[in-house]
Amino acid sequence: DMLPGMQVKVSVVPADADAGLSVPASAIGKRDGQDVVYVVEGKGKPRPVAIEPGKAHAGRVSILKGLEVGQTILRDAPKED
Repeated sequence: DMLPGMQVKVSVVPADADAGLSVPASAIGKRDGQDVVYVVEGKGKPRPVAIEPGKAHAGRVSILKGLEVGQTILRDAPKED
């Protein structure tokens, strides 16, 4: 039960935060000025894939275009050359 003088920590989540795909913010990098994530296919080298990022919340960013469910990405994008 809440009593006067008690504190509570609240997190407000936007209505569309769970819609579609989201990735850690650290997974998004820049390549030639374009937002990209690095997709890993099989045992191959990660390749940059252009994305359209959406809203950010709690360290994650929604992805509007460019990724599909089930693709494996690098959690931390390499620094731009």
